[in-house]
Amino acid sequence: DRQGKYYGDASNYLQLTKEVATNTIALTSRGKDFLQQTPKNQTLLLIQAISEHPIFYQVLQLSLSAGHPLSKKEICKIMLHATETQQYQNSTIERRSSTVYSWILWIFEQMNGSLFDQIA
Repeated sequence: DRQGKYYGDASNYLQLTKEVATNTIALTSRGKDFLQQTPKNQTLLLIQAISEHPIFYQVLQLSLSAGHPLSKKEICKIMLHATETQQYQNSTIERRSSTVYSWILWIFEQMNGSLFDQIA
């Protein structure tokens, strides 16, 4: 189903899993390590994995500087000029900007949920 494919693709993108056959994924060493962590450390590892991708890193840095997540429109503008996403059509960039926005918003929610206070 579409949602299952989305989560499989996301876990592959974050290098927690890899496709080993059509419609079959397996945990990577990073994914196995992730499962051994506490929930707090899992969250930190997800944030790290997300931040390793240039577009997410750039949007996260700009969002942190602004003190709030960038809008989808602002993210689209960044993605239109990013090397990582230049090959996509505008409609694809608009769709993908929703994912970038959602993941950055999730990171901000973790920050506001005192995750970072607990590790300071």
